[in-house]
Amino acid sequence: TIEQDLTREEQKSMDILGLKSPINIEKIKKAYKKLVKIFHPDINKENKDAEKLFKEINQAYRILLKKFLKK
Repeated sequence: TIEQDLTREEQKSMDILGLKSPINIEKIKKAYKKLVKIFHPDINKENKDAEKLFKEINQAYRILLKKFLKK
């Protein structure tokens, strides 16, 4: 399975998105959308931690999408 050959970066991305194996593209998208609604800068205007987390969530999403879409 894909989960067995995850890099450390990809594993960290799964942790950021709150995902556990087995994962698929739908689970990744669902977790991403849920977290983006919570940590979006428009909702957390004064919260720098939320902005930082929002950027991490986006990066994690890109990393995992790239992993799944290249298969």
